[in-house]
Amino acid sequence: MKEVLWDFRFEWLNQFDVPWSICGDLNDFAAPSEHKGKKKQSLTCCLKFQENLNICGLFGLGFTGPCFTWTNCLKGLENVKVRLDRCLANPIWKETFPDALVNHLPRTHSDFVS
Repeated sequence: MKEVLWDFRFEWLNQFDVPWSICGDLNDFAAPSEHKGKKKQSLTCCLKFQENLNICGLFGLGFTGPCFTWTNCLKGLENVKVRLDRCLANPIWKETFPDALVNHLPRTHSDFVS
C-alpha cells in the first residue's frame, strides 16, 4: 500500500510546478537513528523511504525539540520510540517559505493501545 501512495504522490507532484509540502505521520523513518527499541528495523526500509523522497524531489525541513514523535508507552526493554512525524517539501516551497520552522512539541499523552 505504501508504494501505491508514493507512486500517486510522484505522479501528482510532477503535474504541478508549485510549492508543495506534506507534514504529519508518514508511518516510516529515514535512518536507523530514528528508531529506538528492541525490535530493530532493516536498513532496507530506511533506504526505500529515502529513495521515495528523492524520486518525489522532497526533502526534510528539519526540526527542533524531541527526536522521537511516537512511543508504544511500554516500560524497560519493551519500549519503542520512533520518529514517524515529519515535514517534507519541494525546493519551490523552501524558496517560498525560507524561514519556516518545525517544532516537535513534548509528548503529553499517546493514543497507542497495546
